[in-house]
Amino acid sequence: MSRLAAGLRLAVVLDRSRSMAAHELEVQAALARLAEIAGPATDVYLTASEYRGEGPSLVSLGALDPDAVMYYGGQNAAELLAQFSALQDGRDYDAILVLTDGSGYELGDAEVEAPIPDAPVWMVHLGGDFPLGYDDATLEAVHSPGQRRRDGRRHRGGADPAGGLN
Repeated sequence: MSRLAAGLRLAVVLDRSRSMAAHELEVQAALARLAEIAGPATDVYLTASEYRGEGPSLVSLGALDPDAVMYYGGQNAAELLAQFSALQDGRDYDAILVLTDGSGYELGDAEVEAPIPDAPVWMVHLGGDFPLGYDDATLEAVHSPGQRRRDGRRHRGGADPAGGLN
């Protein structure tokens, strides 16, 4: 079983919108795989719809019980990235994995501005369920060359065409 290079830090953003309930087993498998390759200290950002009754939160992968995740409400990709950004609080990552599905596409401008993170963003579409598209701000965040890493090289993000973690 391969592990990440020493010192490589991942952030995982978990879309907890209602449509993700159909991918519950895939979420559990992805989180288990991430625990194996990235370790239990990996930061997991739990997103929250405005109708959820609670705000987004940050937990370690080791402290998260995937069986207890409740999927409720709806969000688009820009909201997921904005919630990550609001909770990040100066934490430094080498990559950001967004576990999501193909829902959340909305026509027109996003109500929430998707910030451009300092690390590459990878949209992992569980079940290979791709959205019709993304708003311009989300596309810019995903396709941005990003900031320079600590070693001076540039980041590149993108979408995972396989829809999973190998």
